[in-house]
Order: sequence, then C-alpha cells, then structure tokens
Amino acid sequence: MWRTLVGGVLCGSIVAAIAIDAVGQQPAARSAKSGGAGDPAPSVPVQGKPRYGIFGFGSLISEPGEELTNATVRRQDLETPFAVEYGRSSNTRGGAPTLVPVKTGGAKVKATVFVLKDSISEQQAENILYRRELHQVGSGRTYDPSAKAGKNSIVVAAWPNLIGLDKIFYTDFGDSGKLTNPTPALLAKLAVDSARSSEVPDGNDGISYLMNAKKAGIVTPLSADYEKEILKLTGTASLEQALAKTHGTPAH
Repeated sequence: MWRTLVGGVLCGSIVAAIAIDAVGQQPAARSAKSGGAGDPAPSVPVQGKPRYGIFGFGSLISEPGEELTNATVRRQDLETPFAVEYGRSSNTRGGAPTLVPVKTGGAKVKATVFVLKDSISEQQAENILYRRELHQVGSGRTYDPSAKAGKNSIVVAAWPNLIGLDKIFYTDFGDSGKLTNPTPALLAKLAVDSARSSEVPDGNDGISYLMNAKKAGIVTPLSADYEKEILKLTGTASLEQALAKTHGTPAH
C-alpha cells in the first residue's frame, strides 16, 4: 500500500510537470500580413504585458489620431535608435520638409513611444500607423509589406527589443522618396512655399511643422540653419512672424 501511494504521487507530479512545461514552450502567435479591408482577428498576446509600440518623432507626437490614441496605454520619452533629418518633401503638406530616418547625416532625436495595449497585435499596430500616415484613420485600410514600393510609398519599419517591447514601429520611405541633398536653403524654400500655398490646410505647412518639432524638443543638425534661412527668406525675426507673413496676416 505504501508503494502504491508513493507511485501515485510521483506519477501525478510528473504529469503536472509535463503539462506546465508544455504551456511554457508554446510559441507566441504571429499574425499574417494582409492587404484586404479591415483588421484581422488579433493574435493572442501575453495578457497584461504590452508587446508593441509606435515611435513618434514628428507630427505624430501632437497629432496621433483617434485610433492610435485609443490603442495607447501610455507614452514614454525615448531617443530614436536611428538618425533622423528633414529629408523628405511631403506631397500631403504642399511639398513641406518632414522628418524621416536617414542613412547619412541626421542625428538621433528626442521621440515619444506610444506603448500599445496588450490586446493590440503586430499587424494591428502596423495598420494603425499606416492609416495614420495616409491620413485615413478609421478607413479600415491595411498595410501590405509585399506591395511594390513606389516613390511615395509608406514603409512601416520596426526596431526590436527596446524598453521591454518586442517591436517599436515607425514610418520610413524608400531612398527614391527622400531628398538627396537637403540643404537649409532648400528646406526653407520648400517650407515657405508650402505656407504660402492656399491648397495647404492651416497647420500642415512646413513652417508650422518646424515649429511643432521645436516645441517637442526635436533638434537635428540642419534645424538651426533651416530656421535661419526661413527668417532670411521672409524678412522676419521669428517663425511665428514668418508664418503670419506668408499667410498675409499680422503676427501676434
């Protein structure tokens, strides 16, 4: 009887250990890429632990959009692990210069990480960022990384293993979609032209973009001279005055 009791206890312990080990070795679910409409059902994440985040190092900081705002559990300041510069002329901003990751020049800059809720899957994170960059928040459009990239195609890139997150996503563009030699004079002309354009909504011009970047503490190697060239081009003493002059209104 004693042997039977001991054998039963040992057998039960072994079975329990095997069951626990099996649970611990289950691979994390990974969502498939999709180009269709709407987000797919999310994979099952580790409950209570956020896995993904989104870098904001430009207008996204102050204008994240409703989808990203609702998906965010907290914000955290973090320097970008990659170099950033005013290296792109944006069609949606009337040609205004915008901040993008660069391979040469630039510098690591102050950024904000939008830490996403633990219920957000990898593909949902990509789609939220993609729609925001398209200015189509809530449209249901999805990011398809296999699609052929063009000059203005948005690339959703990711940096792994930072601040306890599996991945932090950010927006990038192909080399053909970036300025080959962004000089302060060129950036200033693009910014002023966009501010003067009647087709560019208020706040979407290059001068406003630079002002918002400064407020967020974002400084690149070209920032100071870029600002000086704007003031020189507009004959003003501040970016606020420059913006008002391009709009034909008196500065406050």
